[in-house]
Amino acid sequence: MRKITALILAAVMVVGMSTAALAATSTQGTTSQSATVNYSVSTSYTWTVPDTLTAGGTAGTVSATNVVINPNEKLQIAISGNTVSLSYNGDTVSSTITYTTLVVDAGATAGGNTTISVAAPTGCKYAGTYTGAITFTASLVPAGN
Repeated sequence: MRKITALILAAVMVVGMSTAALAATSTQGTTSQSATVNYSVSTSYTWTVPDTLTAGGTAGTVSATNVVINPNEKLQIAISGNTVSLSYNGDTVSSTITYTTLVVDAGATAGGNTTISVAAPTGCKYAGTYTGAITFTASLVPAGN
């Protein structure tokens, strides 16, 4: 019986020691960790130009809206040159364009607008509708320009 009692006591001591060992490695107090949260936003904007302009007529509007661009950029809507060639039945004349390049800074999500007009040409040889085209270019340029 002494051997059985000795074995039971030995088993109780082993269990007691394991509990003490586990208690010694537990962390006390409050600790914290953090996680980084990322969200990427793509460059986007909407721009519009008039479908049709009438030389010598009402000015049209060029606009940019919903402008979301990098802080070191600006949106620029430009045309090349300040004249447009108008042609009809082999006759070509030139008209002056009045336009100020539209520039929208980063952070101006509401965008902006400007007007464009074309002067009536002189020297037309024929009665009829003279036509031409103005090409607009939207581009992102460095904010320092």
